[in-house]
Amino acid sequence: CAIVFASRWRREERAVMASAPRAGAAFPWIALAAAMTAPNAFALATPVALARVPPRASLRTSRITATVNAPKRVRFLFSDTGGGHRASAKALKGALESMYPGRVECDMVDLFVESGVFPFSHAPAAYNWMAANPWAWKAFFETGATPMGLWLNEVLTDAFCGARYRALLASKPRPDAVISVHPLMQGPAMRALSSNDGGARTTPFATVVTDLGSAHPAWFHPDVDACFVPSDALHTLASERGLRGSQIVQHGLPIRPGFCVEPPSPQDKVEARRHLGLAEDKPTALVVGGGDGMGGLEAVATAVG
Repeated sequence: CAIVFASRWRREERAVMASAPRAGAAFPWIALAAAMTAPNAFALATPVALARVPPRASLRTSRITATVNAPKRVRFLFSDTGGGHRASAKALKGALESMYPGRVECDMVDLFVESGVFPFSHAPAAYNWMAANPWAWKAFFETGATPMGLWLNEVLTDAFCGARYRALLASKPRPDAVISVHPLMQGPAMRALSSNDGGARTTPFATVVTDLGSAHPAWFHPDVDACFVPSDALHTLASERGLRGSQIVQHGLPIRPGFCVEPPSPQDKVEARRHLGLAEDKPTALVVGGGDGMGGLEAVATAVG
């Protein structure tokens, strides 16, 4: 009976996951967890359903009810290779816990560092070195974006980190859903989940792309349940990488609660420009290059200005 129940519950979750874009109309980039906390996700615990259970199954029923009513656990995968991945995970975690208090519990796992496997465990330090040496970052990025580079990343990660990834993704409390906010944590993580789930992945998996105008092709894996993108350009890129329209959800980048304020009034803008010493009669351009300011921002800003 427990096996049948678990199977039905997983099927129900996946059915709700399929409607994730509709479930989060106001905040599409968190529709994944919104779907998991929708009433349908708990349908098996309704009084009508429980009334059908024989009296002698009361103990089993209480355990099932407790399981279904337990908070949904969401695990974010990231690494500190740049500042945006952790910031996005924290923004999503804060939003979910604020919107669904007591119904969602989130944690964050740096798969590279916590794997403890060299050289993956030194990824943040390696990234910082490449940030200071743009030629190395450019070579690493462009090589990794080739078909051979993408394949090699998958093979080496599985070979060196597969066992540790399985352990990290199975650590208690085991997640009900996994969200990646890092481009190199799609395929290997999903294969680890498949192993933990008995050979075929049943744990929902989504990617939230934290790049805005362009992105590494490793972000887009055709096996994800949902891929959240922030712009038309990345929606197109996701389609070109083989993702179906039903997998792609477009919305802005995740932002921290401190930025979730009412739009400023025209007078506020004028006062802000005066405070910052900006010309009131000229447009202001924002040039971004990730958390570490990579990409020759000074030269770009000089050219624009």
